[in-house]
Amino acid sequence: MDVTQVKAIKELLLENKLTQKEIGAKFDISRSMVSEIATNRCYKEIEPLLQPRKIPGGQPKHLNLETQNVALFGQIENLRQERNLLKRQLKAASKRISVVDGIVEQLEPIIQPIKPLKKFKPKVQGRDTIDETLVLMLSDTHCDQVVTPDEVDGLEDYDFRVSARRAEVLIEEMLKFTKESLNHFRFRKLVIMGLGDYTSGQIHDAHIRSYFAQQTSGRIVVLLPDRS
Repeated sequence: MDVTQVKAIKELLLENKLTQKEIGAKFDISRSMVSEIATNRCYKEIEPLLQPRKIPGGQPKHLNLETQNVALFGQIENLRQERNLLKRQLKAASKRISVVDGIVEQLEPIIQPIKPLKKFKPKVQGRDTIDETLVLMLSDTHCDQVVTPDEVDGLEDYDFRVSARRAEVLIEEMLKFTKESLNHFRFRKLVIMGLGDYTSGQIHDAHIRSYFAQQTSGRIVVLLPDRS
């Protein structure tokens, strides 16, 4: 075989579009001969034709086989490092899940769910409405903190949007309860006891995991409809 044919065969092998049998048929040689060329057992000194490759910007650049091999080895090394990282993460996750499962197994026979309470129906004596003050206690909401499901064994995720929605549900349920179960009371005032930590801020470097990134302090404003 002449040099041009060998280079053409090596080029087709690099393209990886045809099988060795198909390449052999194209040049009227045996598949075993193509295999000998592919594994450099023969014609090792002959390099393939230059291969075009795209680089950032779209302009073509010709790289020889040695340069292509260096690039491929780099990709292989990156994939190997990613694989090792995933293995370490999987090992850590397996340990965490094992610990959680062990705790659940020990606590399951001990902790029993609370039976649902019967619907509360207050006994109203007379038609007089009683004036009272409604009290709501809030504490440690950490509204800006970001928690991802993989950190809590897939139980939930949490960020400012979730916190805001929970606040809406809390107010809605509170108003619903006072209307349906405490309708003989008239609440002219709502007192909110805020015990602190509405945001994580910079406590223990929590600003790195903050929904607002640079959050250092915050306030909560609650608007309620007039129920007088």
